[in-house]
Amino acid sequence: MTSLHIKSRDAMKLIKKWAIEYQIEKKRLNYYRYRVSEEEYLLRYKNSSVEIFDRAFARLSEHEKMLLDHELFIDAFPFWWESLYSRSTYFRLKKQTCIKFFISLFVS
Repeated sequence: MTSLHIKSRDAMKLIKKWAIEYQIEKKRLNYYRYRVSEEEYLLRYKNSSVEIFDRAFARLSEHEKMLLDHELFIDAFPFWWESLYSRSTYFRLKKQTCIKFFISLFVS
């Protein structure tokens, strides 16, 4: 068995790249949602990058989801977290959330 050694900074870069691909694929799936049968739609969704991303996201706590939402999807102002966390707490939570999400992407 091999162990996973990755820096949180590198993991976040990969997650941001995958988040862009996720958004594109999700739009593509939404386009097909009402143009094909429900069965065909579910076949396209099952084991797609969208399903994998959704499953990993579902494993996070509400606070972790909020943090990743702001980092990946919400066009928030740069220091949105200042009213919620100290700088050290924010970076610690971001690191923990990033690693947890990254690992969740590879767990079925």
